[in-house]
Amino acid sequence: MLMFVLQFANAQKTNELPKNKERRVIDSIEFSHKWVREKWYLLKSPKVLKIKAKNISSKNVKIKFSVDFYVNGTIRESSDTVQVCMKPGVTRSGRKNKMVFKPAELSQEEMKSESFQFEISNLEIIRMRSCKENEQN
Repeated sequence: MLMFVLQFANAQKTNELPKNKERRVIDSIEFSHKWVREKWYLLKSPKVLKIKAKNISSKNVKIKFSVDFYVNGTIRESSDTVQVCMKPGVTRSGRKNKMVFKPAELSQEEMKSESFQFEISNLEIIRMRSCKENEQN
């Protein structure tokens, strides 16, 4: 099980969720994230977490992961497990791929606090002969 934590600094001072676009490569998958408005056309729409994954290997892979949300180091909420198959060089993100996460139990104020963080957890990266195999699961 591979896990990594992305922490936020100075979020409380700016009263905004950070615009962190940190990239991490784990086993030939490049992960990045950003906070976006839930409804892009509403300026006061709550922020949601959008994860992006890019397959930088030369093989098909299926990735499975979930997102855990923490406040003061205590897990407050976990997302459902996301599963996507990617051909070499393909990037997946957004609602269509179920890679947008909104904590139901946490307020926007809690998410803006310095004690808030999230973690991509239960990460599995599986080499596949074809992404069509994934459709049968």
